[in-house]
Amino acid sequence: SLSTPKKLPELKGSCCAAGGYHTLVGTTEGDVFGFGSNRKGQVGVLSIDETVKKPMQISKLKGVVSVHCGNASSGALTKEGALYVWGSGRGLSHGKHPVAEPMPLPMKGSAPVKKVAYGATHFLAMTDSSLLSWGSNTFGELGRETKGANEVIPTAVACGDIALSQIKSISCGRNYSAVVRTDGKLLVCGRGTKGVLGLGKSSNEPEFTTAIDKEFKVAEIGCGYMHTLAITEGGELIGCGNKDHGKLGGGVGSF
Repeated sequence: SLSTPKKLPELKGSCCAAGGYHTLVGTTEGDVFGFGSNRKGQVGVLSIDETVKKPMQISKLKGVVSVHCGNASSGALTKEGALYVWGSGRGLSHGKHPVAEPMPLPMKGSAPVKKVAYGATHFLAMTDSSLLSWGSNTFGELGRETKGANEVIPTAVACGDIALSQIKSISCGRNYSAVVRTDGKLLVCGRGTKGVLGLGKSSNEPEFTTAIDKEFKVAEIGCGYMHTLAITEGGELIGCGNKDHGKLGGGVGSF
């Protein structure tokens, strides 16, 4: 274990992501380096070892603007709007078998991807015309009525009557999803255990539902394993979900 942050001098990063047991770093030049557990190919390099201890460049990726990690899967978004995926498949993101090197993920209509969010085993992406979801839907985290039906292909999902122009950001927790609107409203779906969705209950929600009906207007959202934090437009920190180990903070307000 390492209790003090350590600098990686060989990398000049512009973005990074941490998965279950692996890490991705995107550089200012648009390259991507991976390290950590590679049992499912999630580091993105061909290696005889199950663990990649030093950052290794993923040669097939260029012009990357953001990187994303699931539990044992990975993704990278290029400046052209192409989403590359690799790692664990499990019948979720790119088929049943692991993929050790990045492959482009086809999107309906070949529209460029603008934003991406990764959960443990489910995924969200935004284009100019659609909000897409795919992967595990055990708890309704894909935001559609067919709870329990996994999706291998990115499929459009409705967020009520919200236009795409009203969506400010998207985020995924372990088994739930969140969308922040430009007016500060928060919409959630998926696993509701411990009240993580902020709906005043602990049941699952298969479709996107408004979480905050109070005076709060959300500016930023962070979704975790089973707790959620948000910063309001007024600078307040609010949260909900499992508060074990003090992860919600003693003075944090609730949704």
